[in-house]
Amino acid sequence: MFSALGLKYGNNAEGYRTYLQNIKEWHIQGDAMQASSCCLSDYMIFDIKTCPPYVFQQQAYFEGGEYFSDFKNVAGCDSLIKLELELHPLDTTIQYWATTLKVNQTDAEYQWYHCEENFALPGETQQHFMPSRNGSYRVVIKKGTCLDSSACFLVNNLGLTEADFRLFPNPTRGRIKISPSDFLSDNVRLLYNAVGQLLYYTYGDYMDLSTYAKGIYYFKCGTIVVKVVLE
Repeated sequence: MFSALGLKYGNNAEGYRTYLQNIKEWHIQGDAMQASSCCLSDYMIFDIKTCPPYVFQQQAYFEGGEYFSDFKNVAGCDSLIKLELELHPLDTTIQYWATTLKVNQTDAEYQWYHCEENFALPGETQQHFMPSRNGSYRVVIKKGTCLDSSACFLVNNLGLTEADFRLFPNPTRGRIKISPSDFLSDNVRLLYNAVGQLLYYTYGDYMDLSTYAKGIYYFKCGTIVVKVVLE
């Protein structure tokens, strides 16, 4: 028995017999044939850890697991390959916090793209990216031999001002509606107290301040900051 490059080789008649009985559903009776009349089979194990899809013997695999394949060795004997496959997809999910895009995958190489114009953004090779204008953006991630791209993420709140929407009622006794919400779609709404501590966030069209003490608060979405008075 010897091993190299993650492959294990050896003559394993018992392993092959088990495969034929359990996987191929052969019915084998009696002991093995005499060595003088036996065709010496090979049994190889491929232990692979990578990202999907993994192509092995012209077959694409999208899920991890154990896979078996028959082949004839150099002696012309029926032999067995066992593929032990672990697949770990890259995490291409993008989060948008305030005015910054960030992809979940860590410890990789990154290149951000502008989707509509389909070009790589010079110098934007970090896990996070702060766009300077509205548009759709994606990131290409490379880790080892794995390469994948995120979906395009729409940024549409840059350049907005307080005049583009309103919070009402303001002053309020608790519940506030954010309108028009379509300007702020897919962006988190943040609530800070007067000393800058984050108290609350939501992706919805309402904020409820009824559990907080009366006073001054600040609503923030993207680059927009609005003072809120709780009575």
